[in-house]
Amino acid sequence: MKKVLLLVTALMFTVAIGSINTAYAVVVNNPYTSESGNFKINFPGTPEVANEKVPTEVGDIQMYTFMYEKSITEAYMVAYSDYPSALVEASNPKDLLQGGKDGALSSLAIDDLDEEKDISINGYPGLYFKGKSTSNTYHVVYEVYMVENRLYQVAILRDGTYPDNDNVKDFIKTFRLLKDPKSIGKSNHSTNTADKGGTGKGYSSSDGKFKIDFPGAPKEASETVPTDVGDIEMTTFMYEKSLSEAYMVAYSDYPSAMVEASNTNDLLDGGKNGALSSLGIENLEDERDITLKGNKGKAFKGNNGTYFVVYEIYLVKNRLYQIAILKEGSYPTVTDVKSFIGSFQLTK
Repeated sequence: MKKVLLLVTALMFTVAIGSINTAYAVVVNNPYTSESGNFKINFPGTPEVANEKVPTEVGDIQMYTFMYEKSITEAYMVAYSDYPSALVEASNPKDLLQGGKDGALSSLAIDDLDEEKDISINGYPGLYFKGKSTSNTYHVVYEVYMVENRLYQVAILRDGTYPDNDNVKDFIKTFRLLKDPKSIGKSNHSTNTADKGGTGKGYSSSDGKFKIDFPGAPKEASETVPTDVGDIEMTTFMYEKSLSEAYMVAYSDYPSAMVEASNTNDLLDGGKNGALSSLGIENLEDERDITLKGNKGKAFKGNNGTYFVVYEIYLVKNRLYQIAILKEGSYPTVTDVKSFIGSFQLTK
């Protein structure tokens, strides 16, 4: 259910732009707030947060999603993305909203539209619609808004029947903007840069405070990871060179109190053991202590006969960095390791 709704949001952006070229089940009582998204809403449970780059006819657009899966048959979602300002200024907002609606309906095979009407939020145009499919059992209630150059999507997807009116009222109708809409559309998220050719060379993350030479343009994503010391946000940057080879940088911030009360080597060993366990790596062939600008780290490589991994991890204050190449069948070449992992640098 969740994957279906995520696919819808991605397709909405593609269709909307193309049309103008002709988590965890813990009940929360207070509104969910996203400062960077500039919204608040009452989710029925704690949503999972993610972001990805969506390819469109005007270039890649970053999409941020907040998803709560109430059950395998019912999902609640907010998503937003910022369109290029020049594109929005040259377009009619209603065309973008209609394109978004058509993309959502098409991707879910919704061919029976029961209701559609114009709406607004803080004076900005929006569109409300609900429909169902005659070829599957999906029912959807949706609202989309165009606020400056930011497209918001708020939806409930349910299998079998429409969501109850109370659920629509308690979720969709609680969506609010936090600040003056004139100030949004200027992303507070990490500013990432790479060479103009999109090869990933010189890729940098301002929030991640690093730069590295990816062999291609990576995809950025984030997720909340439950741990013994609470939920920790992990941000990953991934480039799949092929079906059998992937390049990754990831970072997460540990609670400062935990880091201060712990031995750095123990935290690094924990990171190493977690990486090896998650990949099923049983044969550790090399391990050594390393440093980066005086910060302790570990380098290791291993395999399980199928997957071969070369890894470096560093603990910089309370932030754990992971840099890795995973390859099927054999270890990555020394040149690839040097060009990618060897190029990792910290920035201010």
